[in-house]
Amino acid sequence: MRTRALTAVAALVAYLAVVMAVAASAGAGGARAAPAGHLAQATPVTALEIVYSSNFFGAARLHYRLTCNPAGGTLARAVAACAAIGREPWIIPGAAQPPHGVCESVRDGPVPSPSFSVTVKGEYRGSAVDPEACFDERSWLRLLPSRGQLTKVLIDRGLGPLRLGQSEASVHALLGEPEKTRHGLQIYAESGSVQQVTGAPGVPAIFAVGFDRAGRVDTLLDNSFRLRVRGESATTTPRAGSRLRSWRSYGCAGLHVLANRRPVRGRAATMILPLASLIPTAVVSSDPQSACAAAAATAPAPVPIPPA
Repeated sequence: MRTRALTAVAALVAYLAVVMAVAASAGAGGARAAPAGHLAQATPVTALEIVYSSNFFGAARLHYRLTCNPAGGTLARAVAACAAIGREPWIIPGAAQPPHGVCESVRDGPVPSPSFSVTVKGEYRGSAVDPEACFDERSWLRLLPSRGQLTKVLIDRGLGPLRLGQSEASVHALLGEPEKTRHGLQIYAESGSVQQVTGAPGVPAIFAVGFDRAGRVDTLLDNSFRLRVRGESATTTPRAGSRLRSWRSYGCAGLHVLANRRPVRGRAATMILPLASLIPTAVVSSDPQSACAAAAATAPAPVPIPPA
């Protein structure tokens, strides 16, 4: 009995020794035999910053980050953008020759100012992007927010790509740092005459964001004439059949505003203020009473428009 037990133990030890030897041999041999093509290689980095300037959203510039492999960043359609880059590398400055005619200069007279501009910086497949090189800007438009998204007033919720309650950090990531701060509003665009923004020479353009004490958006203000409220132009005098006919005129900080509800502190409201000549100002705020006063104090003085 004892002899059989010792024999079994010896057999087990021998078996384990053989298994360990085979494993060691396979490991060493496998390392030597692995072909170079099977070695893991790092994917070249694609990390881009896309800056989108459009006169459909005040005069603010929108900043987006995009990474590929895997797709990520702050651009909503990151997967589609990376796929587009793979198919059409000419949407990256200097990466490939754009289609014929895209980069031809205009020789007769000045180049007309487009309604948008796109700047692309960063790295593409491990190489620095030359932001001055020619590329197909227009192809980016299908990957960036549409005109409808940028001009839509979301009743009691937001304006364009911004929302009430959004963090200050996320606003700065999207819009960059403000030009100035006045009366509790961070002003991202203010000028005396920006025709492509307001559509009327001499009408001051202004776009501003206000934050509460917790650092969350509580006021959005814009006087772009392209704004749409429930699908129609923002106006302080809704015409017959308008969806804003049910809105009423209320007093707010000494102003008569058109609003969807009475401006009461602590309850979100959407208002249209007649602060600038010909161009009404849309305000979406969770503190509408304070927003009225801040907007009135912040808006540049109207500039007289000469008769045609």
